[in-house]
Amino acid sequence: CKLDGGNLTIESTLPEVFLKDSDSNDDFGIKNVHGVFTVRDATNGVDRFTIDSNGKASFTTELEVTGNFNVESTLPQITLTDTNHNDDFSIRNNNGTFAVRDATNAADRLTINSSGDVAIGSSSPRKRLDIIGPDGASGAAPGNSDTTLIIDNDGGNGAIVEFLSDNNAYARIFFSDTDASNQGQIVYNHGTNTLTMATNENEIFKVDGDGDYTLGKDYSTNPSNDLHQIYTLRGHVVNTGNTETEYVKLLFKQSTVGGGSSAGIRAYRD
Repeated sequence: CKLDGGNLTIESTLPEVFLKDSDSNDDFGIKNVHGVFTVRDATNGVDRFTIDSNGKASFTTELEVTGNFNVESTLPQITLTDTNHNDDFSIRNNNGTFAVRDATNAADRLTINSSGDVAIGSSSPRKRLDIIGPDGASGAAPGNSDTTLIIDNDGGNGAIVEFLSDNNAYARIFFSDTDASNQGQIVYNHGTNTLTMATNENEIFKVDGDGDYTLGKDYSTNPSNDLHQIYTLRGHVVNTGNTETEYVKLLFKQSTVGGGSSAGIRAYRD
């Protein structure tokens, strides 16, 4: 150790300044370990902070910052390395696009561009929310400039949206406007295995688990129900009956409450 012109120089193969706490708290050492500046917790035998000759700093414990924490670079990032050898991730700014990157597999898992568009499974969002499925992008392009959500998946199954519910609950898609909420509805009742559709908050179509369906409003709650402006009703009727009474009939019941006579359309075999 020498003092030269006001400078204190410590020369050794492992130069160190030892800071001993006389109150029996942890003691620390500041040293040069083969060209790496090191702050070592001497009491616990752990290096707490290091700076190598390239200026790379490392913390072995938590880093607590009061105020702003700035990272400046042409590709600023914070890398999260898993010491259990699982996938490592980084958070970075890639030319103005925020990205959460799977560093192990070299893939961006989440990106947000400067317009606020978000992509999951892609590095380049095409619309406000762009979700790429597990099989990758299909190569199809969105066809509407006002599209808000894209769900894209390659492969034979294509894109799938799945609603998970309890076995006695509902799954619903609602359509609202500036006049009212839930004007249009698509509802699946898991308790009865029934699918219904509604417009203007009125049920207009229902199909049950047996494949039986109802078209129009429920007559019991809508006695003034009209089934109108249906120009074509298409379907395929399969009938193996041998007598007239066994043929399928499409019946239109009178609108009186008691119901009387019925008009019928018979489907005959060729």
